[in-house]
Amino acid sequence: SPDHAVSTANIDESTCREYRVYIDSILLPLRPDAIARRLEVHSEIEGDRAGRTTLEEGLTVFVRKLRDYVSGCDDRKLSKAALRRARGIEAQLHELSEPLLACLVQEGLLLPEDLHGIWHGFAVVRGWRDSKVPQECLLQMLRGALLELEEIEVDEWTNQALTWELTLPEVHQAISVSAWPSLCELLGRLPDCVTPAELQEALWQQSFVENPTHAPDHRNYRRFALLAAQMVAIGVELESNKVEMLVQQTLELDRPWRERRDVLSGILSAASVENRVAMVRNLDRRFEEHADIDDFEIVCGIAEHIGVEIPRDGAIRRCALRRWALDPKRGGVLPVARLIDFVDTDASIGEEVATNLRSKGRVADAALLLSRLPQDCISGPAGDSVGTLDVNNGDAELARLRELLSMDDDLGANNGLDGRGVFGPIEEGGAFRLPLLRGESVGFVETAEEALEAAGRMASASVLAVGLWREEAPFWYAPPTLVALCAEDHIELFDLPSLRRDESGNWPEAANRLRALLSNPRILKIVYGDDVLHVLSFALGLGIASTLRRADRDLMGPWLDTRTLMASVLDCAIDDALCAWPSVAGRFLGLRLCPEEAGSNFARRPLRESQLHFAAAEAWTQLPVLRALCAHQLVPGPFVRQHLSVQTKMRAAVARKLGGKAHVLGQLAPPGRLAEGAGFALVPSGTVGGMKSLFEASENAAHQAKMPTRTRIAALTADVPAEEDGQPALTVGSLVEVFDERFGGMAHVTPAGHDRGSDVKLRRVPVGALQAF
Repeated sequence: SPDHAVSTANIDESTCREYRVYIDSILLPLRPDAIARRLEVHSEIEGDRAGRTTLEEGLTVFVRKLRDYVSGCDDRKLSKAALRRARGIEAQLHELSEPLLACLVQEGLLLPEDLHGIWHGFAVVRGWRDSKVPQECLLQMLRGALLELEEIEVDEWTNQALTWELTLPEVHQAISVSAWPSLCELLGRLPDCVTPAELQEALWQQSFVENPTHAPDHRNYRRFALLAAQMVAIGVELESNKVEMLVQQTLELDRPWRERRDVLSGILSAASVENRVAMVRNLDRRFEEHADIDDFEIVCGIAEHIGVEIPRDGAIRRCALRRWALDPKRGGVLPVARLIDFVDTDASIGEEVATNLRSKGRVADAALLLSRLPQDCISGPAGDSVGTLDVNNGDAELARLRELLSMDDDLGANNGLDGRGVFGPIEEGGAFRLPLLRGESVGFVETAEEALEAAGRMASASVLAVGLWREEAPFWYAPPTLVALCAEDHIELFDLPSLRRDESGNWPEAANRLRALLSNPRILKIVYGDDVLHVLSFALGLGIASTLRRADRDLMGPWLDTRTLMASVLDCAIDDALCAWPSVAGRFLGLRLCPEEAGSNFARRPLRESQLHFAAAEAWTQLPVLRALCAHQLVPGPFVRQHLSVQTKMRAAVARKLGGKAHVLGQLAPPGRLAEGAGFALVPSGTVGGMKSLFEASENAAHQAKMPTRTRIAALTADVPAEEDGQPALTVGSLVEVFDERFGGMAHVTPAGHDRGSDVKLRRVPVGALQAF
């Protein structure tokens, strides 16, 4: 069309300024004048096949010229200047390739059936080490040409390709396996002759047997991992026996552990969920047998990059947990009630920690810890219920305390209960209880089918409050394990580790729908921390092949960061105790959020019902707090919009940082994390958790603040004259921020929206001159 031709000309002018000479030489064989000259020659010889033969010849020359300027054709090393030129050319070719064949069809040089010559182009790039660049160019050419055809012509062309052209062995066997996912998306399906078994064999052949560039073995494994991850999109999973063999061979490569980790991540991404879990367990046992630090780092890397949980009873987690729990600056500073939540699943570590506590004189804490461990796993002397004890070293008191405390363990496995408890706060007096019923309005999602249904229910909401929780110890970083999406009348809690282990194959689709909620422009997302959406988007994509993540690159938004909003309203830093969510909820709603589950282990399974209530309450209460601020006009609309983001791009670097700091794989949680009284700054910004001591800290901080706190926004009903120190006059209707109202009927105010760091000072005005805004 004329509009298409004009847009093509604009593209040529705007994007080809840099490296224009190289790009013109690459595209020259497919220009209309070059095709017309070749077509005249072939018309006399080929007859009806002249157009197809001409296209095939033009594509051959195009690929030959492309080899001279881009990377991927072989393993040659490019200089910095050559690599920069290659990247620039590749970026521009992808955009300029679409109109090439469309122009040839539009000018009548090629017929629709001649476009089947494009398969020759895919065959020519089969020998490339990495054929991504030429294949993307060919796919763009084909897409642009099909857009120029009528719908009936497109259907006929597609049907001929699927039923005849691609069924020929010399055609489909010459196409690289890396092209089939994109061709499947373009054509709607694969040809009947291209089966998963055939693709599995072709994948093996093209990665290891065919090696036209004579690359070393470790590059063949890397190539196999990349190709295998792409095959997942068309339903091709690796066979179990090959997965085990490839993992073993990759581990034996004489390469750095980071490179082996990347290869293993690609291989396991193409394996079934069952094989992933089995391979990680095998790696864990390998570490237990050989104590190789590389195995430790590899397993931790796989857990972060594809979401396979480190075995909870494995040697790697137990090694890290023992070091963390016995460290006097980490687990050693925690109150025993919080420490129990992390070590009660491992009797041997629990006993070591109890011995350590006892050596410090904390006999009651040691007894409480021992009472929560499985009694049949605790080693002890034979005899009566307390064993043969030495009365001089405190064994008798310790054993008796353990027995008495174990009788009070209402949720423990020693009493034969399921360990879940009742959905509600632990505190019985005055703590906030959700006004929604568990099972009816509060759901706990553990399967992909349930996630699909929950995503459908949440799609109709206009506002969603988002919260997430992770395992805070023993590792510095762990992917989120629990996610809360809260609407006005419904809450959905998602168990991410269980969803990643789902073997139905529906989790990628469910993750796409949940990710689409983050990009839905009709849903406002409320978060407490500017990194929450980044962390959630990153977590939803773990373990899912990039070809299956449809919404992965969509911009997220709109979203409102209530944490920075509260910090501005209260005029404090975001890590101040005043800005902790329990303090905010108590200040604006008069609610007391039960802090007993704050800092608990959200990676334990099963989760206690009190943990689920704690998570749901923290996330859901963001909605009434925001509604109260707006309904009572505590903050004006322009003030709120300062903290509203319309769209933002997901940044993986932000998602994998805690507290603004990067980490190394397997690093222990920093000293002070989860410690009572340490302050909200040590709680990761991706959660809205608080601690029991924060209530007292927030009250103390309010009295010790150096500057007064804003209480409301008001409008003036009378003029305020200018002052001698240069403060301007305020007219009727001006908005002011009220800081305090003192005896004598006077209030201290400043103009609304002023910068606290400026020279604006507090003004004294009569309280009667203020009207609610």
